[in-house]
Amino acid sequence: MALAKRNFVCLLAIVLNFGFCRTHAVPEIFVVPRRASKGIQHLGDRLGAVSSLEEAQAAARRLVLQSGSARVNLFPGVHELQAPVHFSAADSNVEWRAHMQDTPTVISGGQRVAGWKRCTKHPHLQCADVSSIAAQLLQPRHLYVNGRRATRCRASATVVGAFAKPISVDTHKYVVSGTSGASEWGGGSVANIAAVEFVYTAQGSPWTESRCTAENISAVDGLLHVYMKQPCFAIVQQKACGQSTHVPAHIESTELSDLQPGQWYLDRSAGTSPIVFYWPLPGEDLNQSDVVMPVLEQLLAAPNASSAVRQLSFHGITFEHATWSRPSTGLGYVEQQSGALVSHPGTECNDYEWKPTPGNLAFNGSRGVSFTNCTFQRLGAVALQFSGGAHDSLVSRCSFRDISGAALQLGSYDTYKEKDPERQERNNTIVNNEVAFVAVEFHGNAGISVGYSYGTIIANNDVGNLTYSGISIGWGWARELDTYAGNNVIRQNYIHDFKLQLSEAALGDGGGIYALGPQPGSVMEGNWLTRMGSGRGGGAFYPDEGSAYWVIRNNVFSEASFCADDCQWLHVLTQSIHDIQTHDCFTDTATQDVHGTNTPVVNITVVKDGKWPEKALQIMGEAGVQPVPEVDLHAPLPSFATFV
Repeated sequence: MALAKRNFVCLLAIVLNFGFCRTHAVPEIFVVPRRASKGIQHLGDRLGAVSSLEEAQAAARRLVLQSGSARVNLFPGVHELQAPVHFSAADSNVEWRAHMQDTPTVISGGQRVAGWKRCTKHPHLQCADVSSIAAQLLQPRHLYVNGRRATRCRASATVVGAFAKPISVDTHKYVVSGTSGASEWGGGSVANIAAVEFVYTAQGSPWTESRCTAENISAVDGLLHVYMKQPCFAIVQQKACGQSTHVPAHIESTELSDLQPGQWYLDRSAGTSPIVFYWPLPGEDLNQSDVVMPVLEQLLAAPNASSAVRQLSFHGITFEHATWSRPSTGLGYVEQQSGALVSHPGTECNDYEWKPTPGNLAFNGSRGVSFTNCTFQRLGAVALQFSGGAHDSLVSRCSFRDISGAALQLGSYDTYKEKDPERQERNNTIVNNEVAFVAVEFHGNAGISVGYSYGTIIANNDVGNLTYSGISIGWGWARELDTYAGNNVIRQNYIHDFKLQLSEAALGDGGGIYALGPQPGSVMEGNWLTRMGSGRGGGAFYPDEGSAYWVIRNNVFSEASFCADDCQWLHVLTQSIHDIQTHDCFTDTATQDVHGTNTPVVNITVVKDGKWPEKALQIMGEAGVQPVPEVDLHAPLPSFATFV
């Protein structure tokens, strides 16, 4: 009877993608968070638990040497990191998992902000001393109040207008009127002025959003000379591919008087402790709230491809509260496309020089790293990144929400000449994930972003609520034609509410599924795209310049009337796009743009009055995250399953 019960449990585990059925017992380590409840602490004591991930990692390495594998069980609660956890080959064959699946188990790179008081000179605000936290950060960029991302204060439209039409501008500075309002920024503190951030949404190119911060301000003959950090400002004005600009859409982190309810401002004036000012929303008391400032830029990382980790897995864990400092530095955040960043001035379109936005979790050259049933939230860069020749990665049944950049970044943009398969991104799978409200700070990012890759599978994901593209795959336009990219599959994804036109960011170009460069043997099939916010130079299915050798079949585009303009369901812009077959698709708009070379479009059904054919309804029903298969209690156990 005991064996029968064990067999049933293991069958259930196999179906649910759990990992505790083994042909031999796996040695285990238990980790109790430092702030755990007494009950959890007592349970951990009985199991000989350690109190940090670093201790657990060291113990797991010893067990791997002895037994070949190990499992690290994290008890519920918040495991607060003091430094990123770095993985190498010594961490291979280790499984990290939440010990109790029904209670949140969190790995956090943030620190709590406590000791809030009513501000003396501003009684409607609450203040807290963050000396110990701010000392660890070049410039704090994020604050979360009860899980909500609080926004930084902003300059008025009048002030922004003064910089959109300055008296003069060069590669170092703006010159504006002394009455523009900028003279009050930061209370005159140089440290505070250095946090003022100019946001160039849809300027220079309609699909990007760059950011540069101020350096200092000087008054000269009634005018204000606002000096900007370098090289960021020079890059923005000498941006590649003719995309230069100096016109901001917003200016953030300006001065205390710009605060609105739900916003925060950090005062780092010389001679005083760093103070956070926050304007509470109705009913908020920060001393009764969970207020967190992210400190770490990475939570987990495997940076050294020469000592690549293999067969490392994470299950049921929440990763949250990480930041990213580069936008506050002289490099800034100069976006060329989809989170690809430029680091020096120059107008040449050398797309291989542009670097992806980094991941708060990043794995370089890894083999067989997997994340299943995990949650990624409240992160300040890209959530999860695989690069440097990552093979056989799996991201399955995870949730991505409230991410500054993309949910996932796979591959790079400078590997088009890579001939060594070991250094190529190969056979990575992204399946059955929920991606929503990502790119909430860096709005030009796609939900899922892929550079050069081979054998990538992106399937059955729910991707939505985005200001730009849903899925972006490929690179090089028509400039790099001999690459290793190919055999990529984008299948049965539900992509909705993309390219949304928001007051925060209204971007153009892009698509629900966007591709670049030749990718032989690749296919887009069974995808359901709906509720595209705007066309503005893009389309739902959008193989852009140089795209080639795709098959686009059995897809659906619906709710075209949601679009702010005459959206195209298919956008094949130019003759450099070639050898793409599009057939057997369904759409409720006939609008398309097809100017490629050998890009036939056949057997397309244009649906009127919402009367979708049965085949289209089937595609819709099978797109997106699929339920876990139910267990057939009468089915025989798989022949490969053996039990202890």
